[in-house]
Amino acid sequence: MDDRSRSLRSSSGASLRASVSSRTSLLKNDPSTSLRNSSILDRLDDGALQALSDDEEHNGSDIKLIISEIRRISSSSKLYGREKEKRNLESIWRKCCQLSRQELCIIRGEPGCGKSRLASSLRPLVHRDPKLPKRYAKAFFLSGKFSPPCYHTKIPFEVFSTALSSYVDQLLDSKNTELIAQCREKLLQEVRNGRDLLVAMVPAFGRLFDQSDLPKGREKTFTGSTQARMFGIEATNRLWDAFSNAISAICFYTPIVLHLDDIQWCGPSSLNLLRSLFVGSKNFPLMVIATSRSDSSEQSDVRQRSAILQPTTAMTGYTSQEFSKLLSDVENHHSVGVSQIYLLDLTLEDVKGLVADILRMRPHQVTDLARVVHEASKGNAFHMYQFLRLVAESNCIKRYSNYWIWDIAQVESTIKDESNSVSGMVVRTIQAMPRPVQEALKIACCMGSDVDISAVDQVLQTPSAPLLQYAADEGFLTFLPQYGGYRFAHDLIRQASFQLISEDDHDEFYLNIGRRLWRGCSPSALEENIMFVVAFMNVGAACVTEERERYKVAELNLRAGIKAFALPSLPDAISFLKKGREFLGVDAWAKRYNLCLDLYSYSAQVEAANGNSEIVEMCYREVDMNAVTLWDKLGVYRAKLKSMEQQGIAKQAVLFCTRVLRQLGLSIPTRASKVAVLRELLIVKWAIRGRTDHGILSLPLMTDSRKRACMDFLAAGSISCMRADPRMGMIYGCRAVLLSLKHGLNASSAFGFCMYAGVLNAFKKVKDAYRFGRLSIQIAEAANSPQSIVRVYLALGYGVLHSMKPIADSLEALENAKRVGWDSGLVESSIYAYMVCDMVQFCSGTKLSALEDSINKTMELRSYYRHPSSQSLFMLQMVKCCQGMEPDPTRLSGTFISFDDVESEQLVAQNKMLLLLMYGLALELAYLHGDFQHAERMAALCRETDERTRRSYFASLLPVLYVLCSIERYRQGFSRKENLKLVRKYRKLVARSAKDAPSNFSHHLFLVDAEIMSINAKHREDDTSALYMAAFYSAEEQDNIKIQALACEKYGDYLSKNGKSTEAEAQWNKSCLLWELWGGEVKSRELQQKTASNNIGRRRSSLHYDKPNMAAVESTDSTLFIESTGVEAQVLLIPNVSSSALSTTSIS
Repeated sequence: MDDRSRSLRSSSGASLRASVSSRTSLLKNDPSTSLRNSSILDRLDDGALQALSDDEEHNGSDIKLIISEIRRISSSSKLYGREKEKRNLESIWRKCCQLSRQELCIIRGEPGCGKSRLASSLRPLVHRDPKLPKRYAKAFFLSGKFSPPCYHTKIPFEVFSTALSSYVDQLLDSKNTELIAQCREKLLQEVRNGRDLLVAMVPAFGRLFDQSDLPKGREKTFTGSTQARMFGIEATNRLWDAFSNAISAICFYTPIVLHLDDIQWCGPSSLNLLRSLFVGSKNFPLMVIATSRSDSSEQSDVRQRSAILQPTTAMTGYTSQEFSKLLSDVENHHSVGVSQIYLLDLTLEDVKGLVADILRMRPHQVTDLARVVHEASKGNAFHMYQFLRLVAESNCIKRYSNYWIWDIAQVESTIKDESNSVSGMVVRTIQAMPRPVQEALKIACCMGSDVDISAVDQVLQTPSAPLLQYAADEGFLTFLPQYGGYRFAHDLIRQASFQLISEDDHDEFYLNIGRRLWRGCSPSALEENIMFVVAFMNVGAACVTEERERYKVAELNLRAGIKAFALPSLPDAISFLKKGREFLGVDAWAKRYNLCLDLYSYSAQVEAANGNSEIVEMCYREVDMNAVTLWDKLGVYRAKLKSMEQQGIAKQAVLFCTRVLRQLGLSIPTRASKVAVLRELLIVKWAIRGRTDHGILSLPLMTDSRKRACMDFLAAGSISCMRADPRMGMIYGCRAVLLSLKHGLNASSAFGFCMYAGVLNAFKKVKDAYRFGRLSIQIAEAANSPQSIVRVYLALGYGVLHSMKPIADSLEALENAKRVGWDSGLVESSIYAYMVCDMVQFCSGTKLSALEDSINKTMELRSYYRHPSSQSLFMLQMVKCCQGMEPDPTRLSGTFISFDDVESEQLVAQNKMLLLLMYGLALELAYLHGDFQHAERMAALCRETDERTRRSYFASLLPVLYVLCSIERYRQGFSRKENLKLVRKYRKLVARSAKDAPSNFSHHLFLVDAEIMSINAKHREDDTSALYMAAFYSAEEQDNIKIQALACEKYGDYLSKNGKSTEAEAQWNKSCLLWELWGGEVKSRELQQKTASNNIGRRRSSLHYDKPNMAAVESTDSTLFIESTGVEAQVLLIPNVSSSALSTTSIS
């Protein structure tokens, strides 16, 4: 806004205040005798009445006086018939400050009943609350108003931008330098990397932050910036995080009341932003007052109930289903207070008091007039004001000297004629104004509830302040000192002004506004207000016939769409880009090639982020058919690849990515056979020979744009490869390493080396895998790319480190992925890291109670960011089944998932990773609960799915389950030869894993070998017992309670089979204790039933055992297990159970 418009606003405000003061002074001479009721009419003669009716000037002053009094009453802090509701609002505000928690208050009622007035009545208390806790320096009242879609000029997050701009103004105007410094420091601390998005959404924050506070890139990095460049869902998540953190930082020193008027018109983007304030984990003193209209059916139902309901239990009837969903989510969040206030119609007594104050009379003196007005308005405050104005304009009420007089019959007749058309009455009043004032109101109503004087000046091409002041004098606009401008006094007045625009001229009227704003703006002003200007021109799209102008408007829509996408506001970006495509002609590609290319490429990216695959496919075909060069097609190729990943067609995505890489000149085999993988591995091994880590890190930066594009597609396509074709992912990783070695490093090189480490791990080259895993972290950190760092840590924690290092190292890598992801705003990657961390903890035998808490936290994050939660649901379902919370705990199905339904969905989606997780969890659950037939079926499905995906910790443990399940089927006499073959095959894999990472797999190997020895006809009982003991103590060292319990149970089974009932009883009782400690209540009960069926009494209450000191000393032919009990030590020499012997255990 320029200086001229600011001065106009200031002068308008001053003249407004002077006008009101001069008019009200007329009534201050003698309040007790200046006004009289209608009984004076009987004492006036006919001549006096005729003289009064003929005095037009006097009548005009009467109308202005009544209008002035109505404005005085409507702007005062006094409420009529709303005292109870106001006290309720004040108590909610005090509770918000005392408890330092969020409060959401919904005020509902019909238009004109005083919802906004009630909410605004809290402003004086907030600004000067004597009971404000001393820990807060000040409190602020902020407000914003949503506009209905009929005005077509919605700007993304405009309401929040207006409200927070008011906060910055009030904070800076306070002149409290200490408070300003504290708030600024807290904002910088909380918002972190979201400052750029926050300033883009609320430019006023730029006045609070210094330029040095905004994030800048570092020198000599591969990406050139420390800030993660994100679009789509990642950028949206980052905006939610930045917005909620900013509000919590503001409320840390200064509690906030945020009044959101007409919430029923709130769009999806703003609702999600509002949702982020309530469903997060933080608590802060924020009170949101949302006013919403209710239809007449709801109002009639409300009349039969109490005026105030708190807390609310049912949230229905809103125009927006999304808003109802928001309220449901907030209600489920127990740390947030939710209440509703229903405003009923004013009673006759309330109307008496209101009319008496307007006429400065006593209530009993206006009984007849108040009755007529109440009957006509039905207790609606706005309607009542209009009827009072009507009777004044109709000469039904007049002031004679110091007397007010009226003819009640004439009042009834006048009001009766207009009682069914209040809006029409307002329209006629506006039409009676001078033509320039009408034009100013018509333009202003199209721009919003808050009038931008400079924009109206631009369209009218003349100063509009006098015209707006005239409308304010008539009571149609209200001057707001805190904003320095005008606002429509009521929505119905704005709607009446909008009705002055005829339907035939509607589109042309909007187009002319847009044209004048576009041509009158400077380039910088146009860039700042591009979405506002383009919104007007899009309404009048049908009136744009000139080809040159159509292409220009299409270009403006492209710029508006790019800006909306960067905010981010996907719905608005989609709308602008769609409109831009509609402005293109049939032969647009030939006439405006670059414009068409940019429109379709950006449309594909935006629609891919929004998950609209049909539009992405349309844009892809359009660009693929008309674009000249491959380089022009890459943008839409990336969007199509992302869209295919979202659809779950991972196999087709891999084929598409491979085809694109071939077009870029990278020869990738179409079929990823084992021979092809070995060939790629040998080529990389030859290329990397003799190179040190320092030498690789010293490679130059990759400058070839074609090779950089190849690296980007290799990194992007690897996600689909991990789901559908892991061998092709290995080839992608090898090719990324080769490109980096030959052409230099870039941000994607880190993930390439990490993929290569995964390839080495799959081929059991664990030392080399660990080396290149560390190298990938160093490359990612040198590249200063948060995306690469998070992806590398995820890949290492999920699929590499467990093969050589303790499982704690994997968890540490995943924690780093969480930390870097949150700090950089990569919410999706952070949530995935939480999920993988839960899986690793489950595999390592963590207590189910702790695991459930961790999964619930992951689920809360997923719910907060609207992220699909299939993996977490599987884990939670597994926990509930083990805890006995499901009716059929032996199958992975129940409250959270239906196994068969989800299996069908994932088979269609070709998501092998999720299928493997499903089958693996179902296999373990069936084995633990003795359903070995179902376990065999799940094991077969796991082997079929896991054929080429054995890299993760979870997949590395599957051979253990395969061996145990095959042994049980062998004992039952089913396919003995086939089961022995499976035992031999997968026992080798377990032994290899135990050799590389003994801390992670030795207890599993001991258990497997103990089970194998138990079915060996030539086994020795001491050897078998020693192996069970080794499994127990090794699992105890790793805090794996699940394996401890399983080892004790299987050892008890073995002892019972050999006739040692007492020893078996002790082991089963110990197992019961451990299963309960782990959280497996179902398993514990099953074991108790097992002991009872074998007539073995339980003596759990008298059983105590201490953790012994155990050491294993390996030699070439034996292993010493030393048990220390007190002072004495017993040494058991177990021949033929050494490391070498364990790897060659025979099975007869």
